[in-house]
Amino acid sequence: MITLKKEGDPWHAWIENNKALFAGLNPSAKIGFIIKEVFENLKGKAVILKTSETEERLVVKEVEFAGFRALPVDIVFIAGLSTLEIIKDNVSLYHLLKNKEVLFFTLKTSAELKEKGYAEFLDTIGLEFLGT
Repeated sequence: MITLKKEGDPWHAWIENNKALFAGLNPSAKIGFIIKEVFENLKGKAVILKTSETEERLVVKEVEFAGFRALPVDIVFIAGLSTLEIIKDNVSLYHLLKNKEVLFFTLKTSAELKEKGYAEFLDTIGLEFLGT
């Protein structure tokens, strides 16, 4: 189940339509989703998807974005509003990453990501895991 605190952010529809993608992540994994304009201006909201062991396995919340250092996530996806409209239609995230329409950043070490189950997640979206 997914809980949305606020459904205004365009990332919410993509997360809702792709819940199975997050099934292999361990509890405490956190993924950030940021609109490109928010990222560039360091002003606005970021969406954080957090996995947990509770009944509501995926919880989505919004936080103020003030840069990566203040963002409590493991990895981040960034896309412009026009790309987010495409993502809502379940277009391949890999294709959008390859064409640099969606940016991807890791904020943790490869060991930390592996421990949280990101190896399978990254393989599923078509990205090679960062290391062993």
